[in-house]
Amino acid sequence: MPRQRFIWPSIWTSENFMELSHRQRLLFIGIFSLADDEGKIKISSKFMKASIFPCDKISTMVIERDLVVLF
Repeated sequence: MPRQRFIWPSIWTSENFMELSHRQRLLFIGIFSLADDEGKIKISSKFMKASIFPCDKISTMVIERDLVVLF
């Protein structure tokens, strides 16, 4: 059965969230939407590229830099 994740309305006005780039915000939302019920996810730039940005011309190196910003 697919998991459902919800975005809290307050995220859009969070100062930390607003400091992120558009791509980093999408990555952040993608990470928590893909995480399992315990909040675990494979943190790999290749996995993130395939799962969150499959049609975008974003390199895994850029995703790795964004992951450093997020974590």
